[in-house]
Amino acid sequence: MRAVVPLYSPNARKCRLKPPASATPVVYNTCEVVFGMDLVNFGLRLAKLRNAKCVSARDMSISIGMSPNYINKIERGKSRPSMDAFFDICDYLSISQKDFFDEENGDPKKFGEYVADLMLLDNATQTHIAGIVRELGKNR
Repeated sequence: MRAVVPLYSPNARKCRLKPPASATPVVYNTCEVVFGMDLVNFGLRLAKLRNAKCVSARDMSISIGMSPNYINKIERGKSRPSMDAFFDICDYLSISQKDFFDEENGDPKKFGEYVADLMLLDNATQTHIAGIVRELGKNR
């Protein structure tokens, strides 16, 4: 596996990346499926996770050892990653492959950190926190 090293980016301190130009993507081929997710949704998920990390598609492409427009092509539904490239993408985003496909989880890295912190607590404290979370969820 290639080493995944984030490039220095002027966006590192302030995330000013623009969201995709259109909320409704252009569908290039709705029959294409990438690892169980259609190509368009795969690209949208990648764009969302990449933007959450505040990194440009070009910087991410270069950091994972690909051509400068590689991630952009995937996000626009014009290309699909190889399995190795998908693993590199997940490594770069600091998420698991499972988390990539969990579309309800907006920030898998942060969620993973919460779970890791919870695992450090004793069972009684975990039970109390679970009760608090359930009560907060009822108030939504």
